[in-house]
Amino acid sequence: MPYESLDFDYISSHPATSLVNSYMIRKALIRKHYLAKTVENYLVKNPDSVLKDHVKRSEAFEVDFAEFLDDALVEAWDLNESMERNAEKEEEEEREWWILKPGMSDRGQGIRLFSTMEELQGIFDGWEPESDDEGEEGGGEGPPEEGFGIMTSHLRHFIAQPYIHPPLLLPSMGNRKFHLRVYALTVGAMRVYVYRDVWRSF
Repeated sequence: MPYESLDFDYISSHPATSLVNSYMIRKALIRKHYLAKTVENYLVKNPDSVLKDHVKRSEAFEVDFAEFLDDALVEAWDLNESMERNAEKEEEEEREWWILKPGMSDRGQGIRLFSTMEELQGIFDGWEPESDDEGEEGGGEGPPEEGFGIMTSHLRHFIAQPYIHPPLLLPSMGNRKFHLRVYALTVGAMRVYVYRDVWRSF
């Protein structure tokens, strides 16, 4: 059953006789900016959790228009300080790199690397529609923007995280970057079952 059709009021009132295929407010786990906040809140209550050392800190922010990027980053202290330090370093390998992720995208769409405010501003300027009419006609629907791999409806919520360098590369696979998709079943609050076979994408 689609998530939108689930009657959580009924389910919560009949826990002994109801079985549902999704957690309430699942966006807290599947959207990047919500997940970052969920992890942050969890660590406040559980400071000794393994998440402390296994999840990179995140700077979450909202941007409606590229020209307001400065305002959106006012409270991103760590990010701003890092970009200021990087701007003083001529050699790129000496900089601390960050990875930008649109909160609503998937399959790697819209992910970019940056190290300075100038580079970050350039990313957002590149996503801006050429005119107001173009943005209105698109309405955030349809295929991804050509060349960017991301729909305009995804361009509001973002997180920035320190980039892990160097990434794990496997010589046997041509030293290409890869990611893993692990299938898991969670029950209650919460028992987790992990499927042993993992899907790998190179």
